[in-house]
Amino acid sequence: MTTTRTIAFVPTITITGSGGMGSGANKITFNFNKAIQDGSFTVDDIGIINGTINSGSFTKVSATQYTIMVTPSLGGKHSNVAITVETNTLTGAANTLTDISDNGNTHTATTKNITQISYLKNLVDIDGKDSDVDLTHWDVSHASNANRAFSNATAFNQDIGSWDVSKVTDMSRMFYNAHAFNQDISSWNVSKVSTMSCMFYNAHAFNQDISSWNVSKVGTMSHMFYNAHAFNQDISSWNVSKVSTMSYMFYNAHAFNQDIGSWDISSLTNATGMFKGAAMTVDNMDNTLRGWAKLDTAAGESAIQSNVTWGIANYTDATARQYLIDTYHWTINGGVFDGNKTIKGGHDADTLHTTATKTTLHGLGGNDTLTGGTTDDILVGGAGNDTLTGAGGRDIFDYGFKNAGNDTITDFTLGNTKTNTNADIIDLSDLLIGYSATSHLSDFVTAAADGAHTKLTINHNGTNSGNSVTIILKNVAYTTDLLTNLIANGNLVLEA
Repeated sequence: MTTTRTIAFVPTITITGSGGMGSGANKITFNFNKAIQDGSFTVDDIGIINGTINSGSFTKVSATQYTIMVTPSLGGKHSNVAITVETNTLTGAANTLTDISDNGNTHTATTKNITQISYLKNLVDIDGKDSDVDLTHWDVSHASNANRAFSNATAFNQDIGSWDVSKVTDMSRMFYNAHAFNQDISSWNVSKVSTMSCMFYNAHAFNQDISSWNVSKVGTMSHMFYNAHAFNQDISSWNVSKVSTMSYMFYNAHAFNQDIGSWDISSLTNATGMFKGAAMTVDNMDNTLRGWAKLDTAAGESAIQSNVTWGIANYTDATARQYLIDTYHWTINGGVFDGNKTIKGGHDADTLHTTATKTTLHGLGGNDTLTGGTTDDILVGGAGNDTLTGAGGRDIFDYGFKNAGNDTITDFTLGNTKTNTNADIIDLSDLLIGYSATSHLSDFVTAAADGAHTKLTINHNGTNSGNSVTIILKNVAYTTDLLTNLIANGNLVLEA
């Protein structure tokens, strides 16, 4: 006896084609994973946006393949004809489909084609002052490629903030030479984008807040804001942990002046010319230098790559710059050391003194001797075993890196920093990784007697994994509550 059985399944369809210039580009092909019966798939099952199906073009090529011809909207040239087929759970003879029209069953799958919106200026009339083509509410939800979408559209400035770009993976050169564009695109979902190279290259007017963008999958940002003369938004919260290339990212971005020291540069391998011609102040450049030189594993940063080339702006934090060079073999060029109020040493042992106007000293390499003046000074010994004397005023002894060695402070003044203008400060906030108010202090900092002096031992990450920094506070007698008092009085800073 022969038994006939039916099976229920969702058909698998692959849709290729999205329109374009020429008849070949305007063919849409539907490939089914199994043979289907005549009449089970009709033109009525096809949804289309941004175009029309040519009358009489629906063709059965084989039991598994059908085609249609389409005419794109807006002049008939673009490749953003969006095709959708909704499929049902069906019953039919084994290995066949009977019907994919809406026969009362619940839709269980939707198949879409993939479109692109590249080179729109060449395909759609969008760049004339009197253009009637409105892209404000254009459906781009099928698009995966926006490469050069508005490239050379020098007059284009339509509001496209509502676009659904959630499937786009390539935004390289999207607004290349789009001189006039300056619309709010802050709500765009760019979470699938992998490249933004040259995205706003020569976009002279663009200056919108895109700080909320999820750029966590972007791998390259080279030339992204090259010659973007107006752009100056706080993008410090971006997750750039996968970005390997930032070369010329802000080249000649004349307005850009932001602190991006918090960026996770775990994947960065090339930042050539990054800030050349940008408007970075010394403070923001210093903050970026210090932040990038600090491997912040507590914040999730996994690595600082070696042999990176980085083009910077003017700076004073010679210690952070030198740390990247010495520890990770970076090549850092561009930018000029601002010596107006800062003095730096060299690789060997230096003897440096502040003057009335130069109040920050960077010893850099070697066993240096640094002496402040009568003003409030900042002394940064850097690598090596340094001897530091603050002299008059409230002096800050700054420690940012684990290669600081074994230093001696000859004249550390105790006292409450809120009431005593001569009370000195040891700042460890950049050195300590992962320290918080709930941490065990002894994992990071301990104090002990060293003859008539006190010795501080600092473990930068609280794991006792080597590279301890020690500081002798000369003529400061050790007591069991000294460390607690140093913190309470503001003499010892552990967190920023």
